[in-house]
Amino acid sequence: YFYDLPSPNDSALFRFYRGKSLKEIAGVMAKKAQVDSSMFMGPEEIRKIIDLKDEESKMIMELKYKNRKTFLRTTFTTGTSGGIWPDEMLANAAFMRLTGEPVPKIYFLCGELERSIYKKGEREYDAHTANKNSSDALINIGFDADTLNLQTQFIPEDATTIVLADPRMELCPVAQQKLEHYIEEGRNMLIFGEPGKQHVLNPILKKTGVQFLEGQLVESRLDETADKITYHGTPASFELAQEWWLLFYKHLIAHNVPNLMPDAWLASGAALAYTHDSGFTVKPLINTGGKDVWVKKGKLITDSVPPVFEPAQGDIKQSSFPLFLQLTRNIHHREQRIIVGGDADFASNQRIVLDNIRSFYSWLNYNEAPYYTPIPYAKDNFLSLSSTRAGIYKIAYVWVLPSLLLLTGMIILTRRKRK
Repeated sequence: YFYDLPSPNDSALFRFYRGKSLKEIAGVMAKKAQVDSSMFMGPEEIRKIIDLKDEESKMIMELKYKNRKTFLRTTFTTGTSGGIWPDEMLANAAFMRLTGEPVPKIYFLCGELERSIYKKGEREYDAHTANKNSSDALINIGFDADTLNLQTQFIPEDATTIVLADPRMELCPVAQQKLEHYIEEGRNMLIFGEPGKQHVLNPILKKTGVQFLEGQLVESRLDETADKITYHGTPASFELAQEWWLLFYKHLIAHNVPNLMPDAWLASGAALAYTHDSGFTVKPLINTGGKDVWVKKGKLITDSVPPVFEPAQGDIKQSSFPLFLQLTRNIHHREQRIIVGGDADFASNQRIVLDNIRSFYSWLNYNEAPYYTPIPYAKDNFLSLSSTRAGIYKIAYVWVLPSLLLLTGMIILTRRKRK
């Protein structure tokens, strides 16, 4: 047990407890918690054992095995584990690091103002990538995450997946050439786009047969602005990983249960189109789910009257549009895997759909991480009950049994009074 500041420049406690030293503040806080302050080491003492500056001096577990060691972190966010203590997924990841197993390495491109894995803003990707305090961060569930600038760096040979997340600028010729060569080599990639960035991403995708359609997806609904659209996963998305909810819908399909596709909100989506002559096998992972959805060309205004479908202006309407696509092909004796998505907020700190994005990373890395521990479904989990039998049960449990209990109680009370 110890006390320390998360960082040397943290002055919030000293402003709150004016005129007190760190040791005195620790004593006050220990008194509030009704514990003995003498059981806690001071900063100098704990640093003789271990320097936890990079871990923000928080409660942590260090695991050692042979000549290797790793941290099993407690987290301040209630993600998968539902509390501060690590669950099976985090513990499994830590144990695999101890055994020396190769860890999938994911590199996020950062040269053209892409989403950042180190910033905490609502559009950034810190929460699910490099945030040590998040139980759902890639670095805690079995991945290594880092950034890569293709303007000055080459793609490492140990990269298992490259992520291009919503570049705001056109890629320089050097970066585009490196990415095209990377794809031609048969390596894996995750690409997020946004409306208005089609001209940035389409040149990279031209050899895959996938293109971002010009314009923005809109949906006419009574209670929401037109830029917010509903979507649902396809059966192909249920095969990506062993996420519990993916297994649940897969289980329903296997037992011919009417499948109610899970819907959610998706903002600022760009529709995708694809062909079958590029050598890739393409499957939709997520499609639009609304009844009245179309691709709106030109600028979308959301603070005025709802937009209307105008085919003369180039608007396109169909039953549904793919939002995320899965691409596979066999090349150089391996299966290349690519996912292309029309919404980068899908993985942002503010709007992340966690189970979906985690299954993407799992599939792209051949399900080597994270380390799921799914619980098998019980065999006896269906009840066949006719309406006639249900009526009999209702009479028995609602009227007969309560009446017997009432009668028994009256008899007992009457006999007691007579005695």
